[in-house]
Amino acid sequence: MDKANAANRAWAGAIRAVLVLTAVAGGVWLYLERGRIREHFEAKERAEVYGIVWNTSLNTARRQAAESGREILLVHLDLQRKSHPNAAGLLALRVLDTEEFRRESGNYVLLLTARTPREPARIRRNREEISRIYNLGERDSGTLLLIDAAGKQLRRIPYRGEPAGELLRRLSEPEEGSSGNTVNQGGEKP
Repeated sequence: MDKANAANRAWAGAIRAVLVLTAVAGGVWLYLERGRIREHFEAKERAEVYGIVWNTSLNTARRQAAESGREILLVHLDLQRKSHPNAAGLLALRVLDTEEFRRESGNYVLLLTARTPREPARIRRNREEISRIYNLGERDSGTLLLIDAAGKQLRRIPYRGEPAGELLRRLSEPEEGSSGNTVNQGGEKP
């Protein structure tokens, strides 16, 4: 009996040791691979549109803006809109789908809120949250916002039908006679 109990205790100790070593090795692996793991899960917060990878989550865009020191460029499109869809469609065709915009897009952390016929539920929830925070409705389709890393809106730029070069110049030039703040962080108009 003593030999059987000793053997059982030895096996139990060996199993415990293997479990502890596995847990420690797993923890070390998670620590070393945390960047890749975060990228994997953040890939669900991205969409490729017009040959550009866009964020669809405000939190992810804010974190990237803080890390890179760039501003967030939010583009709000409602592609399901029945009345006056021209601003969104023209913005997509004349600006977002141009090589000039793709070159300049690297200066910003890009965030897209696009209402589409078959958007996944996760993207719809992100879009609705962003629209609520920055007070973006149907009539604001085709609007661009510059946002800082803290999430504060710096500028609101409605698309007026101009070509990509002109819109990019409008983005880079400060607004005349304005502090640039049209919406506070809570999304309410001042």
